[in-house]
Amino acid sequence: MKYIVVLVICLELIAAFVGLFHIKRHQVGTYTKYVVYVLFFVAFTEIIAYTLPILVDREVGFFGSLKDTPFANNLWIHNPQLIVTFGFFAAFFRSRLKRGLIATLIKWGIIAYVISAVANLIFTDIMFVGISNYTYIVGSIFLLICILIYYFELLKSDNILRFSTSLTFYISVGLLIYYLCITPLFIYGRYYYQIESGEAFKQFYLYTLAVANVIMYGTFTLGFILCKPQSIKTTY
Repeated sequence: MKYIVVLVICLELIAAFVGLFHIKRHQVGTYTKYVVYVLFFVAFTEIIAYTLPILVDREVGFFGSLKDTPFANNLWIHNPQLIVTFGFFAAFFRSRLKRGLIATLIKWGIIAYVISAVANLIFTDIMFVGISNYTYIVGSIFLLICILIYYFELLKSDNILRFSTSLTFYISVGLLIYYLCITPLFIYGRYYYQIESGEAFKQFYLYTLAVANVIMYGTFTLGFILCKPQSIKTTY
């Protein structure tokens, strides 16, 4: 498990630093810059989430006082992180749509999702005991819907002829593959963990998670390398 976590963090950092080089080298839109900042945010929180239990267990300095408290695990880091990332990427794809009813509905959908997901963490005990089903499942389905709407508008526009130079397209492919692979496993994971084949499912889940992360962050990195925007409004 720890090797997969380290692998994912390395992939996140590679994508983030390649993205940073990309936005320094090219003139890009505001949301493209935010993508890079969010990648750094995700990598930073993953590093904290990975090291926190180790520091608490070894009672290093202040962290020793967290032992036997709800803050000793890293779930309280992961749950808010999911809300931020789902909310941001939904807003990212909304920014690529024509202004109209659908864009307005997505805007209010993002607001409703963030408020309800935060309320779910506040008014239940899930914050410290597990990954919130509501945050993850609703967030991933909502994000997939936003990506499909983006594809629909892309097919209707001239930008479809330049999709290979569109960073948004690469990001959408990475996210689409990741959540189509991982969300079903997340939904059924708790059931399979409780049956006799639970250990086999756990291994399958971890390997699938590793492969999905390689594909997603690899696609992000490839997009940052290959895409050289000429017109922010039409191709980016």
